[in-house]
Amino acid sequence: MATRKQLETTGHNVSNVNTEGYSRQRVELSTATPVGRGNHVMGTGVRVQAVKRIHDRLIQEKLNESTTNFKYAEERDLQLYQIEDVYNEVDMDGFSSTLSKFFNSWRELANQPENETVRSIVREDAKVLINDIRDIRSRLGEIKHHIDRKIERSVED
Repeated sequence: MATRKQLETTGHNVSNVNTEGYSRQRVELSTATPVGRGNHVMGTGVRVQAVKRIHDRLIQEKLNESTTNFKYAEERDLQLYQIEDVYNEVDMDGFSSTLSKFFNSWRELANQPENETVRSIVREDAKVLINDIRDIRSRLGEIKHHIDRKIERSVED
């Protein structure tokens, strides 16, 4: 039976020699339990312990490490893209622009402290800045919650 399994495995290896991604298999045998009769011990042959795939452990470890690094970079890229989208710095309505308008209105107020119109512009720019900060905080909170849920699901899996 053990020899038959070895021949089957050899046939399998030969028939898949040109199959891309296939790695050779080997039958591992172990000694079967001997039988004792009186002062004599009789061997009972061998038994098939396992059929194992032959592969290079170093290459497998490097592949695992590379896959892990790739998945880390891919996930990080996705999360950073979402955060970048929150700050919306591509167009002129981003947080940086709002912050600049706010400080520019303060500079204008410093030059014309008695001008009521400039004061109202400062108040309006402050309201817009506050709303932007609240919106950013909310969206970052949603992203954080999404990441936390993703981690929880991964840990559960």
